[in-house]
Amino acid sequence: MPASLEIVFRALADSPEPVAALLVGKDAALGKVGKSLDKQTDQQLSRSMSAAGFKAGAKSSLVLHAPNGSDLKRLVLVGAGDAAKATAQDWVVVGGHACGQLMSAKTETASFIADVGAIDAQAAADVAMGALLRRYTFDIYKTSKTSDAEANGDATTASASLRQLVIHTDKPADAAEAFEARKAVADGVCLARDLVNEPANVLGPVEFAERCKALEAVGVEVEILEVAEIEELKMGALLAVAQGSARPARVAVMQWHGAKSKRTKPLCFIGKGVCFDTGGISMKPAAGMEDM
Repeated sequence: MPASLEIVFRALADSPEPVAALLVGKDAALGKVGKSLDKQTDQQLSRSMSAAGFKAGAKSSLVLHAPNGSDLKRLVLVGAGDAAKATAQDWVVVGGHACGQLMSAKTETASFIADVGAIDAQAAADVAMGALLRRYTFDIYKTSKTSDAEANGDATTASASLRQLVIHTDKPADAAEAFEARKAVADGVCLARDLVNEPANVLGPVEFAERCKALEAVGVEVEILEVAEIEELKMGALLAVAQGSARPARVAVMQWHGAKSKRTKPLCFIGKGVCFDTGGISMKPAAGMEDM
């Protein structure tokens, strides 16, 4: 399924949502918005960071509840680390970490304030991608809206309630444009996660082939081979393994040819997906089975 978090890009000057994450630079350096909030709250941000020894390293955060003098209910200070040296993957990690902290607030809408000079439109889009990947949950078989995790206040292990993340950045239009390709990647990752997480009694070869067939809607060429066609191609090894299951074999051949270019040579990615049930367990040693 597509990623279940709506991403909206807005200007840094726009007012944040009551629950927000503020990006903080290396050695607890505040940006323009951060300095304004610090002044508004009688230096609560800087005093809290000093008291906690918060240096804003990568994957670090500090939560402030209802900062004095502001309309914020919760402010999460998120460390950017050395933003000047950060890679695209570093920003994805920052987005994921921030999203995880915001999910614990049990709010449907939150803000991420990209208030560090080194973060441009591309980096803001990477942050958004990280948030999408972190927000992923597989709970379609959950039968109750309440759980022990929710009762204990741990929304990160329960069904997450965060539905919209507003990212405040210098150039929101440029960030939104850069995010389009990243969203497609995140949607693909979430689709792959769904396929992995489905139990074997729900997703067998036939069902897997049907889901592959649905990708024709986005331009993927899909050919489904049934048992007779697999036999005709003399794919004996595959058929031999398939005989260990009560479910019939299928082979889904998917091709994506991409855009034609006279300037560059084609780049090919080749991969496979295999349905796996308990029939395969008895043939393999116990160590490492969870990796299957």
